[in-house]
Amino acid sequence: TCPADTVQKLPAITPTVFTPQIIPDAGSWNALADSPTAHAAQAMVAVGSKIYVFWGYTNSSTEVYDTTTNTWKTLSPYPGSTNPYGMMAAAYGDKIYTFFQKRTYEYNPANDTWIEKAPIPTTKAHGSAELIDNKIYLVAASGDSLLHIYDPARNIWTSGAKIPGLPYFAEWAVANGKIYVLGWSVGKHGTHKSVHVYDPCLNAWRKITDMSTVSAGH
Repeated sequence: TCPADTVQKLPAITPTVFTPQIIPDAGSWNALADSPTAHAAQAMVAVGSKIYVFWGYTNSSTEVYDTTTNTWKTLSPYPGSTNPYGMMAAAYGDKIYTFFQKRTYEYNPANDTWIEKAPIPTTKAHGSAELIDNKIYLVAASGDSLLHIYDPARNIWTSGAKIPGLPYFAEWAVANGKIYVLGWSVGKHGTHKSVHVYDPCLNAWRKITDMSTVSAGH
């Protein structure tokens, strides 16, 4: 059988410097400690009680937010491109893996260090890195329509079924071991109702029921 996903991570784009928190009982938002610098189009990953923020359109720093203490800390900078706008990231075990263009890096939160890993087979950016069954699926809108699958334990790449288009400014989510792409966009602009789902067990994409309204963008 093909096991379900063990860790789920959703990329986020937050073009504001404050960190909002929803209070379910009250139905309101709480402003927490400001991040040291402003971010937009960044990659974000949660590991334990901490949220790691990597770069972005307006920022080149790496920062971590501790949800238990409501504090921020600046970390070692990303050693690759000086402007990794469109970076993707995913957590595997106690490490974080970042993907941009053709470069793969492993970040170790325990000692704040970076190690370069096997390069991405083709150029990728502006997408999502989703962990399912100990493998990271790279669904990217910038580059080509190839689905790349990274095995962090073995440090190797394999290929999956081609993505039916380039989902620029789409939203991604993992549910029941499958990857859902919402707000499908053909090209770099436009709003769409399309929803596609990828099944790793079948290595296949299929189109499912459209959203009720058009949507695209983070």
